[in-house]
Amino acid sequence: MARVGWVWFGIIAVGISACEEEEVPPWSSGDRVRARLAVAEDGFAIRIGWHDRKLGLDCVSWDVRNPACGAARANESRFFSDPECSQPAVWLEEPQFGGPPPSQGYALQGEGIAARLLRIGTEPITTYWLRLGDSSCGSSRGIRGVYSVLEELPGDSLAFWRPSPEMESAFETEDGALDVISVRGERLIELARSRLRLITRTDGRTRAAVGVFDSATNEECFIVETVSGLRCLPEQKGWRALAYREPACTESVWALSEPGAQLQTGASNVVTAITDYRTPDPGLFFRKGDECRPHDGVLYIATSTSLEDFVALTVVVE
Repeated sequence: MARVGWVWFGIIAVGISACEEEEVPPWSSGDRVRARLAVAEDGFAIRIGWHDRKLGLDCVSWDVRNPACGAARANESRFFSDPECSQPAVWLEEPQFGGPPPSQGYALQGEGIAARLLRIGTEPITTYWLRLGDSSCGSSRGIRGVYSVLEELPGDSLAFWRPSPEMESAFETEDGALDVISVRGERLIELARSRLRLITRTDGRTRAAVGVFDSATNEECFIVETVSGLRCLPEQKGWRALAYREPACTESVWALSEPGAQLQTGASNVVTAITDYRTPDPGLFFRKGDECRPHDGVLYIATSTSLEDFVALTVVVE
């Protein structure tokens, strides 16, 4: 059987049908590069990233221009960690939401197969130095994410993705990991014994996962970090407005233009609460100037919802 893999896409849940349950997961780990999975208690699993077992780090997202399965990317160095400007430092790019922490002890610098792997400190430095126009060395503060460079590792320390000779739009590593970028074909919800199900796309030969379907809410959900751990939450929908329950416009209520959820986020975009708007109410009013006018149509008001109502997942390395 041909190996298959998947990457995360933002998608619209339309035109989806069900298919027979698949025992083989739609991803492939190698000996060194292993899949990072989000796993639910009922057995559901989906790949959310990759892990380099040799280096002991979670791989950041990669693309054709930057094919290394490596650490957070560093900007071209113009910082130093000492007053003589002899010990280089790097400034890490901001991580994507849901990605690995800013520093796992390594950083990537440069592009393509010429990328260099640097071993860096695990904690940022608060004071760093820059070379000034007169070649002197001046101290500075204020930029977050500057790390000391401890050493540059040999070029063969990295695992690289390369186009797969077996499948179109697929990439693999030398040790056998496979990542399918895209598959043109029918979208399917895979049957499963768990509450969550994979949404896949298949052309009859290759299969790639493109999302997650929550059978309890009957809609697609997205894996995000919350104050109660990873959860698969519904997508935010529609516009929210302050409406009123009666013609005097004194009893207010928040309403949504279509059934869906609204998420509240805190530091680092971590979701702190969710409010589900699914109860239809055709009799709401809006205030316009000094007038209280009935709304022509149906709006949706909130029902009591907790983050614990949605599936919790744990990250493991396959």
